[in-house]
Amino acid sequence: AVRKINIELISCTGWLTKQINNSGIFNKTKVHEVMLGINQSIFYPLSELNVQKYKLKYNIPLNKRVVFFGASTLEDERKGFRYLLEALEILSRDKAISKDLIVVVIAGNIRDKSIFKKIKFEICFLGYLQSDNKLASAYQISDVFVSPSIEDSGPMMINESIMCGTPVVSFKMGVAIDLIKTNETGYLAKLKDAEDMKSCIKQLITLNANDLKEMKTNCAKLGLNKTSTKRQISQLKKMFLEDKID
Repeated sequence: AVRKINIELISCTGWLTKQINNSGIFNKTKVHEVMLGINQSIFYPLSELNVQKYKLKYNIPLNKRVVFFGASTLEDERKGFRYLLEALEILSRDKAISKDLIVVVIAGNIRDKSIFKKIKFEICFLGYLQSDNKLASAYQISDVFVSPSIEDSGPMMINESIMCGTPVVSFKMGVAIDLIKTNETGYLAKLKDAEDMKSCIKQLITLNANDLKEMKTNCAKLGLNKTSTKRQISQLKKMFLEDKID
């Protein structure tokens, strides 16, 4: 029935395009790849002065590297939270990492905070962030956003983090493959490998200040070029115009 319809698909990641091409239903269908746009008037890098201001607002130490994670729920298996938890536990046992180097910032509804008891780093719970502006501020004050999703067509939080100029550590899947360039915008860990995720987080949070600053600049540039709303609209307009000409 699908093949009898004049239908074309829009895919938001290379990962999704690959799934479409392997699909028994859609593998003969034309696919346009257009990355989901993020509002650049909300998600953007902050000045160093404003970063310090927001850190003070959330009671986050100014002298620590900020590792950020967020999810609406920790129970969703495909979001891979247990791998992040394990990675942070392994990292906190690493004698080469000072316990005073890192603060872990967590956003979302956390009913049982005792699950973090094996993590020896300072932890700051932001609770559920009610608006995009508050979510953006969490990325903006962070040195790394960690995405442990193991089955996801995004997640869109990677796009948001990159737009805010915040490097990402993620498993090799979803939009991470499109946006995370090793040593440039973050690090990709082997899928479902907590030990490798730990190594990637360690590599990023131990960068010297200049290298980390350069990585943040790379993220902001890539975000504007690939995943801004302006870029998305431009690609959609081009796609419709080309179809009209055809």
